[in-house]
Amino acid sequence: MRDIEIVIDPEILSGEPHLEGTRISAWKIHDMCSMVGMSPEEIADELPTVDVEGVKAALEYVENQDEKTKSPVKA
Repeated sequence: MRDIEIVIDPEILSGEPHLEGTRISAWKIHDMCSMVGMSPEEIADELPTVDVEGVKAALEYVENQDEKTKSPVKA
């Protein structure tokens, strides 16, 4: 199993958090799951550069963010 990194690069997707090595936003994956109702497996099938582990990493990342500011939740 490889480590999945969510990265922020101002040069990619205008600085939106995304899966390293892709142009897939963590928030896009979240929306596909929460708004469209797709499972992690369905999302991975739809996005060929993302596997199920990547989908789960993106969902975990978003769950740990403040929805209004889209920044890390402060403990």
